[in-house]
Amino acid sequence: MKVINPLRCFEEILKFYSNAIITSSAEDYANRRKRLKLPVIPIPILESLLEYTADIFKEEPVLLKLNSPFIIVGDIHGHLLDLFRILKTFSLPPKVNYLFLGDLVDRGEFSTETVSLFFILKSLFPKNVYIVRGNHEFSELCDRSGFYSELLEIYDNPHLCQSFEFAFSHMPLAAVIDDSTLCIHGGIGPSFKDVKAIEEIKKPISDFHDNIVSDILWSDPSEIISMYIPSNRGTGNIFGQVALESFLENSNLKNIIRGHQCVQAGCETIFDGKLTTVFSASNYCGSIDNKAGVLLLNTKTETSQNASQNQNLSDLVKMKNNFRTFDPLPAFGRKDTNFLKSESEYQFSLPQHSLTLLSRLNTSKINQTKVPAPAPRRTSLKNQSIAALTRCLSDVTKNPPKERPILSKTSRETPKLRHKSVPISNPIVHRLSI
Repeated sequence: MKVINPLRCFEEILKFYSNAIITSSAEDYANRRKRLKLPVIPIPILESLLEYTADIFKEEPVLLKLNSPFIIVGDIHGHLLDLFRILKTFSLPPKVNYLFLGDLVDRGEFSTETVSLFFILKSLFPKNVYIVRGNHEFSELCDRSGFYSELLEIYDNPHLCQSFEFAFSHMPLAAVIDDSTLCIHGGIGPSFKDVKAIEEIKKPISDFHDNIVSDILWSDPSEIISMYIPSNRGTGNIFGQVALESFLENSNLKNIIRGHQCVQAGCETIFDGKLTTVFSASNYCGSIDNKAGVLLLNTKTETSQNASQNQNLSDLVKMKNNFRTFDPLPAFGRKDTNFLKSESEYQFSLPQHSLTLLSRLNTSKINQTKVPAPAPRRTSLKNQSIAALTRCLSDVTKNPPKERPILSKTSRETPKLRHKSVPISNPIVHRLSI
């Protein structure tokens, strides 16, 4: 038996998520003032979602060519509530366009829900939601960094891991926006001199054996070198400003936006504004009191014609390029959540008592609802579990040259203050290699 109208199922699941996003704040959920309710997507529907999204990825080139405006979202790492407040602040597509920089999964406790929600958005709004693949969208990382363990605990179905791996293998690796900005997960390396080399990579991609793929996904910047040195992660490279400027000149580009590293302020710009790191998972692993950040990118001058074409876009996205940051959320896990199962395996149908809450929201007006940004809130590290950080890092210390929690040279040296408003007392908190 097949799923009855898959797109309709995806729409119903999105309505449920929309209700959770719109009716309460992420702060209410994180502080246990409101109990979070999440759907358990039936396996047949989840398989249909993965197949549907994989087909979309297959049609996309390895190097996307896009036009702004975009909201650039960095690593989420299963921090579902951070994704919630980003969507609540800027609205759901198609009102706005999103580009994710990869690493949707692992480390956080809601990898399954985070990647499923993204796939639903991608399936329903394929021209408004994009992603460039991160190093954690590979089975090697998923298998030992938490996602596959979580997935098997929920569903006890190993075939789902294979289905996710197949969908991941067809994701794009990079995107160029407005012919000027390259968006990638990690960075650049000596294996490729310009952006054209990325276009020559063939999908599907299942491992890091290709040097260009490895550099794109694993490399990091450093302000204390000029060109390249091997990365202390065991794969990829560390690159300096001279290397970056040479790559940009060869590619006729102006700057690079990337993720891959936790930065205390959520967003960080170096190399005279030519490289920006965006990290969107706050309070990373429940023990690093970092902010979440997104980048509002609009490199084009607004003309009357563009204004007419973009009249449905939010005012926030029409602004010139700038960062938006969110204060850290308290650690939050699956034990703090109610999970609701569908009454049918082949169409999404929740029990009647669950639908009572949904009926209070006119879902047809979700995209027209203007929601104020969450109020600033300071969160102390006191009483938070250090065990969360230990768990976060312990799974990357095995089997070199796989990912290792060794800080880049930038972090081991006395760091430079890049944001005057953010004191840097601990280089590990300032930039954690992930």
